Amino acid sequence: MYCYTDEKKIRLHVKNIRGDLGRSGRGAGQMVRTYKKKSTRGQVSKSVRQDAVDAVLKGCSLRKAPESFQIPKETLRRAVEKSRKGKELKSFSDSCKIRQVFSEAEELELTEYVLKASRIGFPLDSKSIRKLSYQLAEKNNMSFPPSWAVNEMAGEDWLSGFLKRHECISRRTPEATSLARATAFNKTSVEAFFEKLQDLYSRYSFPPERVYNLDETGLTTSQKPQKVVAEVGAKQVAHVVSHERGETVTMCGFINAIGNALPPVLIFPRKKFKSNMLHNAPPGAKGLANQSGWMTGDLFLESL
Repeated sequence: MYCYTDEKKIRLHVKNIRGDLGRSGRGAGQMVRTYKKKSTRGQVSKSVRQDAVDAVLKGCSLRKAPESFQIPKETLRRAVEKSRKGKELKSFSDSCKIRQVFSEAEELELTEYVLKASRIGFPLDSKSIRKLSYQLAEKNNMSFPPSWAVNEMAGEDWLSGFLKRHECISRRTPEATSLARATAFNKTSVEAFFEKLQDLYSRYSFPPERVYNLDETGLTTSQKPQKVVAEVGAKQVAHVVSHERGETVTMCGFINAIGNALPPVLIFPRKKFKSNMLHNAPPGAKGLANQSGWMTGDLFLESL
C-alpha cells in the first residue's frame, strides 16, 4: 500500500507501474482489444475530405475551407498534396486493412470453413483456428507478426479481432452428441419424417390443442448452491446439503401447440415405485421406476 501526498511522487509511481506492466505483460507490438479512442483525431470521413479537397482545387483558400467543412487545417493540407500528386485518399479503416494478415476474401473463406466444420459436427476450438490461420499464412508466404512463428499459431488478439469482423461466428459451448444421433439426423430421414407428418395432417384435421410435443430431461436431486455472503479470504465456504452428488431423475414433459402442459412423468432410479417418491411433486404427476432411472421403450409407452 502506497500513500503519497506529493503529486509529483504519485505521477512518478504511476509511471513506474505502467513501465513494469509494459515489460512483464502486454509489451510492444500487442494491441489493446477493448481500446476506445478518446479524441476525434482521424475521424473525418473520406467523403468530407474529398469535398474539401475539391473546393480547394476549385479556388477556395486553405483558410476558409477548414472552417466551412469542419476539418483540421493540416489534415486538409496533406489531403490536397496527395490529390495533386495523384494519390488516392484513404480512410482510417482502409489504412487498418493494409496491416491485416488476410484479405477480406481470404477471411471469408476461412469463415466458411469454420461454419462448415461446425455444421457437420466437428467444430473448431480457438486454438485450432489460430493454428490453422498460422499454417494458412505460412503456406501462402504472407506477412504476419513474429510471435506467430514463435508460437506456431495466430495470436489471441488476432482471433478476437477476427470474431468481431465476422459476427456470423462466435465462441459457443457445444453439446455432446453421439455418432449414432449425428448420422441419423440427415436429409433423407428428415424428409421422410415430414412426409409422414404431412400425410397425417392431410387425413386428420388436428386442432392445435390436439398436437402435442414431448421431451425428456434429467433432474438432479442435489441442486447447486447459490452465492452466499461469507468471510473474505476464507479458504473454503461450505454449504451443508443432504448429499454432495445427487441422483438423476428422468422427467418427461408434454405440451401442446397452444401452450397447455400436461403433468410430467418422473422416472426414479429404483426397482419398484413407491407413492412417497412423489412427495411435493406437481399435481397429477405420474411416477415410474427403473433400475437405471432412464427412459425405456416400455416406460415410454406407459408415459404416453
